[in-house]
Amino acid sequence: MDRKDVTGERRAFQRYSMGLTIDVSAHDRDGVPFIGQGILDNVSGGGAKFIAENGGNYFHGQILEIRVSLPGTDEINAIMHGQATVVRIEPLREAGYAQERTRVAVAVKFHDRLRFVRDDTLFNSHESNR
Repeated sequence: MDRKDVTGERRAFQRYSMGLTIDVSAHDRDGVPFIGQGILDNVSGGGAKFIAENGGNYFHGQILEIRVSLPGTDEINAIMHGQATVVRIEPLREAGYAQERTRVAVAVKFHDRLRFVRDDTLFNSHESNR
């Protein structure tokens, strides 16, 4: 089912703006594992776009393991996680950043629905820091 989003583009799913933290684990072009973090820009039923540092770590077709931290409460913390494939990378070059520290917008397509997981370890470690 095609819908027009706010930019007038036709998409299969509506996009929703976010500002949540996203953790990414993957292998770079050389096969070296890395863990990165970014800010989830938007999400839809089929994919997402996030802003990440170290743009050189990402490439088209790359498989990512992603974890989106959801806002917690005093009783529960939760994440959504799953796998996705990089479908587009947009440079966000800024003055003062070295080439390897260039921020990028990374668009991904989900392999399947993200899974919601209650993370009691987050809550317990937060409690011990009080």
